[in-house]
Amino acid sequence: MPELIDWLVPYRELTLEPATDGLPRAGSAATRGGLQAPARTTVPPRGRATTRVGSLLQGQISIRTFPDWDGDRAVVLEVDLVAHCGASTAGFCRCTLTAVDVATGWAELEAVWVKTKEWAGGGVQRVRQRLPVPLLGLACDSGAEFINDGLFDYCQRHAITFTRSRAYKKNDSAHVEQTNGAIVRHVVGHDRYSSKLAYPQLARVYRLVRLHTNVFR
Repeated sequence: MPELIDWLVPYRELTLEPATDGLPRAGSAATRGGLQAPARTTVPPRGRATTRVGSLLQGQISIRTFPDWDGDRAVVLEVDLVAHCGASTAGFCRCTLTAVDVATGWAELEAVWVKTKEWAGGGVQRVRQRLPVPLLGLACDSGAEFINDGLFDYCQRHAITFTRSRAYKKNDSAHVEQTNGAIVRHVVGHDRYSSKLAYPQLARVYRLVRLHTNVFR
């Protein structure tokens, strides 16, 4: 909060009287959360995070952070799973596999029935088949749906460099996180989708979004 104020005030994006300047700097996170509660009720609910860190194979998969992407020209996909669970993570829901080529911004979206390693691995295979160029690298978060023997062996068989981000460090996967917000959440929203009909409908929408995003934009 203090750092944000120091940026906004000099550029006249925020005006604070001297008597009140110190209040937001000194307030605790709990105090600020309480003050923001009424405003939060006026906006749509956001989806909840469902990623569970997988410990299997972590030592064999290299970590790649955001600065490591500088100058990268190979076809490397950052991938992530977006759960369409609404305000509750209970039960099961449909998901979206988001894949973004770091060098070009080419984006692929794949509807996924449920958040498991089998469906995540199958989604990666379908995305790879659609790419206009060979896939050379795959970068994921530390979730168990990606960090598993199936995807690890798949990447080795097809000579795909497999890397991962640090647990709970979303900025390591900034490209795909940005696409999650700018495309997936913008088009699909934050509601819950768990019906059988939602799966083919998501797939149909993503076929159109793929062309619109990669060809026309």
